[in-house]
Amino acid sequence: MHGASVGSDDHDYYAVYLEPPQTRLGLRSAEHHVWSTSDSTRKNTRDDIDLVMYSLAKFARLAAAGNPTILHFLFVENALGVNPWWDYITVRRRSFLAQSHLRKFIGYADAQFDRLTGKRARKQFRPELLEKYGFDTKAAMHGIRLMYEALDLLRDGTMTFPNPHARHLIAIRNGEYSLDQIVQQYEELKQKCLKQQQRSSLTEEVDEEGINQLLANVYQSFWSRV
Repeated sequence: MHGASVGSDDHDYYAVYLEPPQTRLGLRSAEHHVWSTSDSTRKNTRDDIDLVMYSLAKFARLAAAGNPTILHFLFVENALGVNPWWDYITVRRRSFLAQSHLRKFIGYADAQFDRLTGKRARKQFRPELLEKYGFDTKAAMHGIRLMYEALDLLRDGTMTFPNPHARHLIAIRNGEYSLDQIVQQYEELKQKCLKQQQRSSLTEEVDEEGINQLLANVYQSFWSRV
C-alpha cells in the first residue's frame, strides 16, 4: 500500500464489516476479529498473512479518534470492489478528519523514536536490522512515514497511496541514513506539521453528530436488505 516494501515483509490485510442487527444490538457484539497464519512463538516471514477486521462502528470510533492506520481505510482502493455502503462512507470521509488528529500521529511517531533512541524501553525490535544497521530502520521508516501522511492530511485533506515519498522511505529502511539524520528529519517534519495545522482547512475536531447519523444510515440501509 505504501509502496515502501523491500520484499521481505509479510502481508497485512484489513477489513470493515457490517453486522446483522442481532449481533450489533444483541448481548454479544462482535466488533473485532484477528487471524494470522503465524503465532506468537515466531517472527512473521514474507509468506505469512495477518488479517484484522473491524465492525463499522469500531472502525468509525477509531477513525474519529485519529488512529493513523484506521484513517488509511478512507483513502485506499477497496480490494473487494464496489460496495454501496462503503462508498457511502468514503464520499463523506471528511467527517472523520480533523486538525486534532495530529496529536495521534505525533504520539505514534514519538513512541517509535523514543524506542529507537533509548528514551523508552523497546516493546519489540527486529534483531536482524539492529545487527546490520545498529538500529531498527523499519521502525524509523514508519516514524517518518507518519509525518508525511499527517502533513498531507492537514494540507490537502487526503492521503495518497502509494506514498509519494516512497523512495525516501525505502532509503531509510535500507540504512542509507544514520539514526541522527533520521531524527533530525523527523523533528523538521514535525515542525512543518505543527505549522500546517494552524492553517489547515480541516475542522478542529470531528463532526461527531454527522458520524453518528452516517452510521445510522448505513446500518439501517444494510439491515433493510438482509
